[in-house]
Amino acid sequence: GGVGERAKPVFEPEGGQRDVPLVKRAVEPEGKTLRPVSEKYGLARELSVAYNLPSMSKGTRILIAVSLLAVLGYIVYSSMALDQYSCEVCMEFRGRTDCRKAVGATEAEALRTALDTACAQLSSGMTDTIACSRTPPKSVACEKR
Repeated sequence: GGVGERAKPVFEPEGGQRDVPLVKRAVEPEGKTLRPVSEKYGLARELSVAYNLPSMSKGTRILIAVSLLAVLGYIVYSSMALDQYSCEVCMEFRGRTDCRKAVGATEAEALRTALDTACAQLSSGMTDTIACSRTPPKSVACEKR
């Protein structure tokens, strides 16, 4: 290799035995056997070396952790909206009936979702779905949660 070029390690079973696949040692191209990387740095480091991946800096790891926490927090916050409505809609379309429940931030949102879900069970294809959604519901029951 060239100057400053990083050599990719080759993994071989310990002691040259091919029947021991789980115990591996890193072997440099010159044939010098090293201690298994996992003994010193753990599996993540071994995989990083094996696939020649750059290691993450501490700042990158913190940024990823904060981002994941923000996404998780948003999901929890949005699912715990205080003003929620629950609606059950029964639809009759082409001789079949189906009732579905839905929850939404507004009554209109819950009603629309329940109606669309019921129509999805009763119709096949876009034309039927549109026709079903334009049919007045057989029954509607909404309540504030």
